[in-house]
Amino acid sequence: MNDQDMNLLDDYLNGILPAGEATAFRQRLETEPELARELALREQMDRWLKTRPDRAALTQNLQDIGAGYFTETAAKAPGTRIGTVSMGRRLLMAAAFIGVLVAAWFLLQPRDVSYEQFAMHQPLHLSERGNADVAAAEADASFNAGDYARALPALDRLLAAEPDNGTARLYRGICLLELKRPAEARIALEPLATGQSALRADGIWYTALGYLQEKDFQRCKQFLQQLETGDAHFKEAQVLLKKID
Repeated sequence: MNDQDMNLLDDYLNGILPAGEATAFRQRLETEPELARELALREQMDRWLKTRPDRAALTQNLQDIGAGYFTETAAKAPGTRIGTVSMGRRLLMAAAFIGVLVAAWFLLQPRDVSYEQFAMHQPLHLSERGNADVAAAEADASFNAGDYARALPALDRLLAAEPDNGTARLYRGICLLELKRPAEARIALEPLATGQSALRADGIWYTALGYLQEKDFQRCKQFLQQLETGDAHFKEAQVLLKKID
């Protein structure tokens, strides 16, 4: 995606695209998986915020904290508008903003900490990764709809045919966590958490969340401490470590 598409996506989500442009944008979503994934992620974050009882206070905190972050980022690149920063900088800003979102939300929470507070999952798109299998399509649709009981057997069927499919294994572990089966989730996640694939950090993070679900804070902490600067979920892990220390 280029900067123009990012700006177009922002305008669409804010409801300020003219009718004709909005129609053309929706047509592009049907043929451009990357654009559709970005929209799905933004919409998921928006739904997550809207389900929180203190969303008004959270929104204000995000505005205050986020504005400070983006102003500082822009200051480091004189003459560059936020809307025209490079794609790489946008990705870094987006990652940082997610960390800010998580941190700001926990400023509003009581001292008690739970799995649900941290369980914010990326949408699943197995069927858009070159796999047209019916099981992959069913897993995508069910997981993204929050129907984890239905997504789980679909992932099992896919893994029976593709045992080395790391993404399917990761999301199988997430389904088990959502179904309150953390011990089984750990078995699914262990090859990822102890391996060297690109999903290692995800495996570690969700293993930690499994222990959090069981209120085993010591083991949760041990896994969180395995994440290093630059790893996926590192910022969220630092927030959680402060909560359980």
